[in-house]
Amino acid sequence: MVEHIDDERADRTDTDPGQAPGGRAAVDRGCTCSVLANAAYRAGAPGERSFVDPVCPLHARRRDP
Repeated sequence: MVEHIDDERADRTDTDPGQAPGGRAAVDRGCTCSVLANAAYRAGAPGERSFVDPVCPLHARRRDP
């Protein structure tokens, strides 16, 4: 079962679990991703994907001009 959860977490957008979208540490650093929309994701629920605010300064992918 642990392997299954680890496989599902492989595509996570955060490299540091403390900086997960909507997490306390990330919000303190300026994250604008929804706290509620990411609650299950931060808790490690299988199958949950993160919800990234497209204008979040920490998690949104930057577009090249």
